Amino acid sequence: KTVLFVGRLVKKKGLELILDGAARLRETRPDIRYVLVVGSPEYAKIIDRFEAQLDRLGLRDIVEIRWSVPENDLPADLFVAPSSGYESLPTVLLESMACGTPVLTTRAWGTVEALQDDRMLLATRELDEYCGKLVDLLDNPPAPDHLRSLVSDIDWPLQTEKYLALFLK
Repeated sequence: KTVLFVGRLVKKKGLELILDGAARLRETRPDIRYVLVVGSPEYAKIIDRFEAQLDRLGLRDIVEIRWSVPENDLPADLFVAPSSGYESLPTVLLESMACGTPVLTTRAWGTVEALQDDRMLLATRELDEYCGKLVDLLDNPPAPDHLRSLVSDIDWPLQTEKYLALFLK
């Protein structure tokens, strides 16, 4: 099973929770691997702390760090985004769901409205809840057609206009 994260390497994105979850689940779920796509190294504000946590937890064998990947090379069984702050338009979550891939994320601004499915939303950023929902979604994923239906009625041109209007204010 592959768990995917794509986002900037900054504290608010929740990478510590992903690594702590990987450490907790490694003995009971050795079938789970993690691919973290974290952008360009020059934008990595917490790279030293992140690398130290990876080493301290001994996760180098199950966590793969990539700075970037081609869009067609992102296969995953679950997309995670345990952010702790404002996410505005969660495009990456919508794209994952449009591909039929379940997501697990927090109730940060913008995500509740986009997901409409409590199974994929964390009520807290507690490690027990995160690990429990991650395992549940991997073992009992929502049907890909259900995930696609949640995002199929999004009017992208209209959303783009609304988003642009916010910037122009």
